[in-house]
Amino acid sequence: MAMMNQANDPNWGGSNGGPWHMGPGQEMPGLRQAAAFTRSAERNTLGLAGFITSLVALVFSLGLLSPVAMIISFFGLFKKPRGFALAGFVLGLVGSIGLLLLMLLGVFAIILGGLGIAAVAPHIERTVEQHQLAALVQSYHEQHRKLPLTLAELDAHAGTLTDSWDRPYRYFVEPAPEGQEPTRFVISSDGPDSMFDTPDDERLVVDIASGLAAEDAPTTSRRHRTDGPR
Repeated sequence: MAMMNQANDPNWGGSNGGPWHMGPGQEMPGLRQAAAFTRSAERNTLGLAGFITSLVALVFSLGLLSPVAMIISFFGLFKKPRGFALAGFVLGLVGSIGLLLLMLLGVFAIILGGLGIAAVAPHIERTVEQHQLAALVQSYHEQHRKLPLTLAELDAHAGTLTDSWDRPYRYFVEPAPEGQEPTRFVISSDGPDSMFDTPDDERLVVDIASGLAAEDAPTTSRRHRTDGPR
């Protein structure tokens, strides 16, 4: 009975098996070690969440979530242990830099694409207008059984008769063998140099008899008949 009372007595258990008495400011032996162990067992939830988010961002989202992971991990650095938080912050930073580079490359590609379209658009416009004029010439030939002498005889919109440099398109008919009606004609733009019959001319050659059209094709007589400046 006495031993049971000793076991239940918090003041019993000195180094010699006898009772001890805790004075003011004293704590039970082992209490500090137990508290330290408990603190070390605690997890840095924020740091772990940032680390997991950074992995998901790199593997599944191509870095789109990396800035979020970096921010979560940054706040996790203020708690211990910091291992996961530090790893998540580094991975998030790497993913964010990669995302920024991809965005810059995308913007650069859009700019280059816009410049390319702007450079090609006038040529496309001239090509479309030349084909429109060629269709009108063919329609005129079907109605009158001959080619028009000038583009002014066509029912064409005024804007279609001039190129992107605001110069009139040239139109001339290829001579046919004796006794035959001409069936081959050319619609031409003088090009950037504003000079006729130079390498940068943009020409559309059409043969009504064969139904063929070719751009920048050679002709047998390029000055047989022409509209526009000479």
